[in-house]
Amino acid sequence: MSRTFEIDAYRKQRELLIVLRGRLIQDHCQDAKTRLVGLINPKIDQVYVHLGELAFLDSAGLGVLVGLKMASNKNRVRLSLLSPTSRIRDVLRVSKLDTIFEIRRPT
Repeated sequence: MSRTFEIDAYRKQRELLIVLRGRLIQDHCQDAKTRLVGLINPKIDQVYVHLGELAFLDSAGLGVLVGLKMASNKNRVRLSLLSPTSRIRDVLRVSKLDTIFEIRRPT
């Protein structure tokens, strides 16, 4: 199986940067959700999820982001989505998830 989806995580003090690359589709979602939710803990105050290298996201992938948001809320961790591509922004907007996520774009 080719690696069409990757997760990199970098922690600095109480902040966590997660970089998602490739295609977050149903085939990768169970593993992705387990890995991502496992990164959230009370020692983290802020999570940034960089979406600038995410090429595609299906409905199951949206579910992974929602699960990450729920885990963040449960642990009182602030979650921000960074630099989504126009395609990913459109998916978030059409699904109305742009109203529950803090989305930051480069200025």
